[in-house]
Amino acid sequence: MRRLYLLLLVVVVWASGCSSDPDTPLGSGLVDGGLIESRPGDVFEDTVNVVVGDATFTSTAFYAQFLTTPGQMIIGRKDDFKTTMLIRFDFSGGDDVGKTVTEAQLTLPAAPDTQSATLSARFYELLDTLNAGDTITSLDTASTPIPDDTLAVDRVMRAFPRIYQLPPALVQGWIGGLHHNGIAIVLTDNTTNKQLTFATKENSDNPFLKVFFSDTTDTSYRPLVTGTFAEDLSPLTSDLRISDGDTRRIFLPVDLGSLDDRALLHDASLVLRVAPSSSTGGDADIELYAPTDSTDIMDLGKRTPVTVAILGSAADRIEFPIRNIITQFLADPKTNLGFVVRYFPEGNSIRRVEFFGSSAADSLRPSMRFTFSDPPTFPKR
Repeated sequence: MRRLYLLLLVVVVWASGCSSDPDTPLGSGLVDGGLIESRPGDVFEDTVNVVVGDATFTSTAFYAQFLTTPGQMIIGRKDDFKTTMLIRFDFSGGDDVGKTVTEAQLTLPAAPDTQSATLSARFYELLDTLNAGDTITSLDTASTPIPDDTLAVDRVMRAFPRIYQLPPALVQGWIGGLHHNGIAIVLTDNTTNKQLTFATKENSDNPFLKVFFSDTTDTSYRPLVTGTFAEDLSPLTSDLRISDGDTRRIFLPVDLGSLDDRALLHDASLVLRVAPSSSTGGDADIELYAPTDSTDIMDLGKRTPVTVAILGSAADRIEFPIRNIITQFLADPKTNLGFVVRYFPEGNSIRRVEFFGSSAADSLRPSMRFTFSDPPTFPKR
């Protein structure tokens, strides 16, 4: 803790006969032995660094994520994030049961279609049913890729042409009652550093599966669920990381034991300093919250939101006002379960930032800055 005196305020009030009006009881009370003769205490700052106990939370419940961002399915690799496209079609109509499939075309419109990159990928059937709102922490697929109509398993993803053939027999099974869990479109070149973005079911030009039958009819099946599965391939460092897409949060203990509980708290802030070249994804809202359950500090239903601050893409730090929650912690230490930092909201983007932790130099560590004043004193009479 560092204590820095800012100002010494001394107030001395002299009574004088500056008016011919007689003193009233109120005026006499304020001047003669009243509160106006009190002397405010020293105003000072304390800085408390986090020196132990901070951590990047990497529970498997928050490792990797299925994003259902409207308008975006992303495949590729960028900033050490690997992304896989997921799609499941609706075969519940039943009008085509009994028909013979002769051709099946999966159409994936690019968004925007001006993208010129190409990527190598393979299609796999999902082993678990893909539903909207699912939390997927690992990708579970069949071991054998889905071939095209020539039995080739390697695909070239691109903006145009946008049609990808599926085996008629496979789609015949889906229409005939074989359960359709969904398809994963998985990048096969893990050394590439580029991405392609495709339309989702929310777009006007959305994906569809067009099936042709032997009776010369055809049907276009629309998707039930579309989304992106994101994995962060970058190794963890000694810094503190929050990420979205691959969800990680930061825990920070709050040690108030060195503070004088008799002092008056005027202001408080938490400062986190950004590790250089660690921020991806542009400007972002970051939430600071106080857990209310020591057994599960990551449960968003068991938290007291403290504040949301904006972290600019080029910022070297972020600062959170924490006066109100610190006042609560001081009044009732049992409520002090520390702080958690996360992206706000989570699950709608692919991004990452790292902050210096307790292992960094003293000037870079997470720190809490407090402005206090000592209690006022009253002269003896």
